Amino acid sequence: MEALEYQVIGKVVGAHGICGELKVFPLTSWPDRYLSLESCYIDGPSGIEEFPVEDSRLHGKKFVLLKLAGLDDRTAAEGFKGRMVHIPKSERMEVEEGTYYLDDMIGCRVFDDNDKELGTVVDFNEYGGAGLLVVKLKKGKKIDIPFVDQYVAQVTVDEQKIVLTGMWQGLLRMEEAR
Repeated sequence: MEALEYQVIGKVVGAHGICGELKVFPLTSWPDRYLSLESCYIDGPSGIEEFPVEDSRLHGKKFVLLKLAGLDDRTAAEGFKGRMVHIPKSERMEVEEGTYYLDDMIGCRVFDDNDKELGTVVDFNEYGGAGLLVVKLKKGKKIDIPFVDQYVAQVTVDEQKIVLTGMWQGLLRMEEAR
């Protein structure tokens, strides 16, 4: 059997009520997706474990309440605080063309506009504006590249390849001047 790859869709922030409901902060652009979950996967001491979902509902504007089978009291639910909620990647929502799951870009090889390999995406940061690709250059240095059309010409997630425009070199010169 093939091992599943998972997508994080939320973080358990606490228990709700006395019947074992989990209060989850959704880490997805589609919090309504929780309403149709039949099961979810939650990380724990011995790895990621599957739990059937008995009920789910939106709670206020920022949270989701999950009732998992076999989790029937507040004390048990409190033990899940801080754990991540996952789904199989095969169940992710479809994204529009030109939109990407951030974790799919981690590990992508990065090339300049002359098809010379520069390095690899090792992280992605968001500071309120455009996201930043954190690229570890072949020489070992890390550089932040804004994830905007001015710097990123092409993304081909299936090939794990990102091509930059010629503008990225200005960022490297600024970084080296520090």
